[in-house]
Amino acid sequence: LIDHDRIHNCGGPYPYVSPLSNGYTSHGVYAEGYYTTITNNYIYHESGRGVQLRGSHHAVVEHNVIDDNGAGIVIGNLGSNGSEVAYNIITNSTRSINGCCNVFGVYSWWGSEAAGSENTVHNNCLYGNADGNVDTGGGGFTVSDNVIADPRYVEPATRDYRLQSSSPCLGYGPDTAQP
Repeated sequence: LIDHDRIHNCGGPYPYVSPLSNGYTSHGVYAEGYYTTITNNYIYHESGRGVQLRGSHHAVVEHNVIDDNGAGIVIGNLGSNGSEVAYNIITNSTRSINGCCNVFGVYSWWGSEAAGSENTVHNNCLYGNADGNVDTGGGGFTVSDNVIADPRYVEPATRDYRLQSSSPCLGYGPDTAQP
């Protein structure tokens, strides 16, 4: 269980070697295993991905703000299956991984290996992710009922991720006060 935390500023760029060694080596949360729950967190300014589900089975990633990362959430290889990504606010994945690739809000990829199966991405608020908000090209997950809209954070520059009263994303993100 990873709940009600601020996870930020992990990692840094290293020289680009290849797409599989992309120069950014740290992610906010790297989940591998069974029944991981990641809820009510603020995951921001990571050099790599906000959340990486690699070989993660039946994980729950809900009610998080995932902002200003190399990418938002990636569903990786090692047979990730049965995981649910819902009610998150995933924004501003804009820092290309050393000019490489995959600056999406949510996507699946890991070289030539399968990205898993029966993972769901639903009821999230996505906005401003450089390569697109969701990329299903790598397979391994289904998508439904997501909202593409500016969440209208109170002051994102100072990491005040409360939502303005006019936000179209009310009800998404952490369900209690900021930690």
